[in-house]
Amino acid sequence: MSFLLGRSFAFHRIAAIGRRAGQPARPCARLGAHHRVTGFLLRRIGVVAAALATAALAGGSWAQNVLPTSPATAPTTVLETGLQPGEAFVTRFSGTTLVTRPNGQIDFAIDQEGTVGSIIDVRAPGRVPVGSHWINEPQRNPVTAKQVGQIFGVVLDDATPPNIYVSATAAFGLHLTPGTRNWMIGMWGQGGGPGTIYKLDAANNYSPSVFANVTLNNRQNTGAALGNMSFDRVSRQIFVSDLETGMIHRISIVDGKDLGSYDHGAQGRANFTDAASGEKKTLAPISFQPNSRARLFDCVSGNFAQSPECWNVAESGRRVWGIGVRQDPKSLESRLYYGVWSSPALANVAWDSLPDDEKRNSVWSVRIAADGSFDPTDVRCSPSAPLRPFEGLHEGRISGSS
Repeated sequence: MSFLLGRSFAFHRIAAIGRRAGQPARPCARLGAHHRVTGFLLRRIGVVAAALATAALAGGSWAQNVLPTSPATAPTTVLETGLQPGEAFVTRFSGTTLVTRPNGQIDFAIDQEGTVGSIIDVRAPGRVPVGSHWINEPQRNPVTAKQVGQIFGVVLDDATPPNIYVSATAAFGLHLTPGTRNWMIGMWGQGGGPGTIYKLDAANNYSPSVFANVTLNNRQNTGAALGNMSFDRVSRQIFVSDLETGMIHRISIVDGKDLGSYDHGAQGRANFTDAASGEKKTLAPISFQPNSRARLFDCVSGNFAQSPECWNVAESGRRVWGIGVRQDPKSLESRLYYGVWSSPALANVAWDSLPDDEKRNSVWSVRIAADGSFDPTDVRCSPSAPLRPFEGLHEGRISGSS
């Protein structure tokens, strides 16, 4: 069985307390300082995720996991338990360990005690930033695979100190116990599954508990898990993308209740404005098939863990990952920006016949109404990533939040 050795790679998802001075944003803007773009390499052994830290805008409310910081802030002491300005919470793969199976075979397994997220002090690294792997970074408050499973998405709320929210992921592969069709222990966390968001409560020293289980009309996520999250301090909710259904859900920050969902494939594509030309456009809808599922029991290759095409990831063109919310400081209009990943992989056999614009990764936005609901009558889009050749399953995806 092949695994990704988490600490051997600097592939992390980061939510940091800090602020970048104001840079104006454009609706449905091209990828750049305001949209985290993650280079992704999808291989037969699974998925490796790389994510960059959030860049915030002083004039709006991009990525509300960002708070003001003072450059004179001293490093955190052991007496400080809350996340401090200049610290970040970083997620990553837990790593593996060797186990002896009942038949005596020695095999790899997810390291249940491996760290999948921790607070890292980035205020005084004491080294020149040359792009090398920071090995001895100061860490505290780790959470493990045994507690929350494998996680990628992370967001902070606006409490003082902030609470941390993390979401289940297939970004580091979907792993089964050898010889079975059961999820390997450590794939998902305690009381959770592929659709779970955990809350790390600042008042309880960031001890994790289940915050929400994201479903669609009571249909559970069968494996592809969740994409990314963004917190909206105006409407007091978390937006989260679902990599199986292609939906974006809004979750109440108060109690984890699902307040509704937005279907880009059916709603966003049906009627939108080209942000560059102002022209009204429409694309053929791509609907989610609720009877679809991850093919744990009937994967054609016979090896589910090494066959991402069997994981039931949302179809190209409705596959939403990265999301970020911003309120315009003048009009006070709020919009949710999201990245749509287009690719020929994952059994998307019709991709080659699509027009070029449909083959591009793109950034879209939908207006958030005053009551916090999605307004599908106001959707904007601009193809934003250059069309480039793909080699097998090697891909570029829009996966980070803005």
